[in-house]
Amino acid sequence: CVMAADYAVRKGIPLASISEKAKADLSKILPSFAALDNPIDITGALLSNSALFGSVLPVVGNDAQSELLLVGLPVAGTGYDVARFAGDLKRFQDGFPHAVAVAAPQKSVRDEFTRAGIATFAREREAMDALAQLADHSKLLAGPAPAAAPRFPPPGRTRRRGYQPTIVG
Repeated sequence: CVMAADYAVRKGIPLASISEKAKADLSKILPSFAALDNPIDITGALLSNSALFGSVLPVVGNDAQSELLLVGLPVAGTGYDVARFAGDLKRFQDGFPHAVAVAAPQKSVRDEFTRAGIATFAREREAMDALAQLADHSKLLAGPAPAAAPRFPPPGRTRRRGYQPTIVG
């Protein structure tokens, strides 16, 4: 996830801050060595406690510091309850107003999340780009309406079939 954070910074995508309350809540859930800042590192403790992922998600959702969530799963093999993670993330997606994307290089991992109706990507930068594009589009929709679009004659009234542009440079 650090690579995703670095990529976001390079692309000018600001990372959400984690509030002090959320950090306190996360510190009660995660191991003492886990990173509580953005990106939040759940750690390899997921191998022995599959409930960690689902416990962290509501803290993020209730923090109200972000509208987007990127989940990076660079490694998931024996011992990782990927189906549970997908179910936990689906409940988060249905219960919080966040756009969600998962980045996982393993197709079998992506497939679990895809079946749950969650956007998946092979690489973190692709997931970050998709979330950034969604955020930009949302800003455009929230802004003032654009000026009226130019009027074009109906296709039957043009000299040729369809529209053929003239380019002036």
